Amino acid sequence: MDRWWERHLAKTVRRQTTRLAYSIERLAKESDIGRSMIYEEITAGRLIARKVGRRTIVRRSDALRWLRSLPSLDPTESSRGSIEEASSAS
Repeated sequence: MDRWWERHLAKTVRRQTTRLAYSIERLAKESDIGRSMIYEEITAGRLIARKVGRRTIVRRSDALRWLRSLPSLDPTESSRGSIEEASSAS
């Protein structure tokens, strides 16, 4: 096996490994949700976080539970809201 293939295979295996927990920064990046929103959800008690020394982490299972608990978007409300916002801005 050549060295390129070994490096490629190692990267692929690392990507497929499931994280047990996320830092706030990584959770924000991977979920495309702002850090401040994540901290608000933690403060409100809707997202469970843990401390490891000075570091705040969120277990994968807690992050998934929180994401599943978020309300579904009603497409009719979404389009109506953007039309109302656009008309009120003018």
